[in-house]
Amino acid sequence: MPKQLISIHAKRWKQFNKFPVISEKEWIGTLAELGNYLPGIKSKHFKKEELEQAWDWITK
Repeated sequence: MPKQLISIHAKRWKQFNKFPVISEKEWIGTLAELGNYLPGIKSKHFKKEELEQAWDWITK
């Protein structure tokens, strides 16, 4: 992830409450679930073909 993108996310941290993680790798999904232990944050793993479900999840 580019350094600029990370700094933007850090500045806007309070605006985020859900993080969909799109990846075909199961271990990335496992790491994504760890985000659920951060206060006020929910994360969920989706595969590439589940992109529409990821958008649905993030907008609910």
